[in-house]
Amino acid sequence: NPLSLHDALPISFGGATIEYCLSSVGCESGAGCPDGAHTATHHPESESVAAMSATSPTSVRIDLPPAIRGLLRQVRFRIRRDSLLSGLLFSLSCAIAVFWGTLALEAGWFLLQYLELPPGLRVILLLAMSSGAVRLGVRRVIVPCVRRIRDSDVALLVERRFPQFQDRLVTTVESARGIPLEGPLSQVMLQRSIAEAEVLAGQVRCAELFDTRPLRVLWMVA
Repeated sequence: NPLSLHDALPISFGGATIEYCLSSVGCESGAGCPDGAHTATHHPESESVAAMSATSPTSVRIDLPPAIRGLLRQVRFRIRRDSLLSGLLFSLSCAIAVFWGTLALEAGWFLLQYLELPPGLRVILLLAMSSGAVRLGVRRVIVPCVRRIRDSDVALLVERRFPQFQDRLVTTVESARGIPLEGPLSQVMLQRSIAEAEVLAGQVRCAELFDTRPLRVLWMVA
């Protein structure tokens, strides 16, 4: 299903982390065994594990292909644009609701008391509406526009909508920050994943990533 705006913004959002670690081989009898309780057949395995842990893998950093860089830029722009439009339309809808609400309150008070609202009550309502308007504008308009959206977050959004990437896009984005590689085989697999992700990125239409129905609803309400 296409991502809705509420999926895109908070999605604002959580990060993605890819961890690469060396697997360790434990003792056959389990952890917590006393020293010297095992035969010499265990020592070569322990020495090989220590040698693997001491060898640091080569860190590789790549430049993002143009197709992937363009896709990330388009999705990030679309997130910010939809966030801004959603915040403005929501704020306008709230302003209209407050206007009619205060008008109904004043009319009801006049019907009951045959008087206008007391000045003290007017001041309280004005302060409450001003505070709410400032908080709403900061939370729904300013913060989404200035919030930092990482490439890894954008890559996760794209992969949630287009599962055919099969983690290739996330791997490519993480490779731009530097990931450890162990041996030439890992480098060949990484290059292949990057090439396939670049081909798939050129086939993705950014418009298919978002659900614009919430924006249309807010527009009709406003």
